[in-house]
Amino acid sequence: MKQLYIFAVISALLFAFCIDVKAQTSFSPVRDISVFSNGLSSMTSSLSSIDCSFKQTQQISALSRKVVSEGRFYYEKSDRICFDYSKPYAYRLSLNGDKMKTVTQGKSSVITLKGNPMMSQMQSLIAACMTGDLNLLSGSCKTSYLESGDCYLAKVTPTVASVKAYIIEMEIYFDKKDFSVVRLVMRQNARDFTQYDFSDKKLNVTINEEVFSVR
Repeated sequence: MKQLYIFAVISALLFAFCIDVKAQTSFSPVRDISVFSNGLSSMTSSLSSIDCSFKQTQQISALSRKVVSEGRFYYEKSDRICFDYSKPYAYRLSLNGDKMKTVTQGKSSVITLKGNPMMSQMQSLIAACMTGDLNLLSGSCKTSYLESGDCYLAKVTPTVASVKAYIIEMEIYFDKKDFSVVRLVMRQNARDFTQYDFSDKKLNVTINEEVFSVR
């Protein structure tokens, strides 16, 4: 479970350039992938920080209903992120370099991620999104690209066993107008998934250093 949570947190970094979710209908293969790749590269090249609200929805087979959490997401280029949960209870998770800190009910815990076999895969995923070069996913994932009238959809299937054990597929929805992501769905198996939706987005703003502290 610890590796799954680390994966979820780092994956969220890749797709946090988000706006409100739209209803999506039918998709077909992308006609010109260069338009999408170039647009994403242009958008991310000027990004230095993100401050936005998030809603996390989890479907877990063992539970009779979906679990919904809310809070604030922070990102600062290039390796600092924080999930500051406010609902249903206060909880903070901060990732800074190779360390991760969690704070629950005033009690904190810090772990070192260095040497984790999943980290090299995460580095490739991060580089792919931040540079817009989605070809960087080819060594560790299989990716297919679809589009609707107002949205691109990238379906990413991990090929590395250590990742596949926790995530079988990711669905990434990009708005065609500004190439920001409108939704990320991470599927743990055929039934269970974790979905992230982001809103109230503020880019390239100053963020309090405390939220990234891993001391």
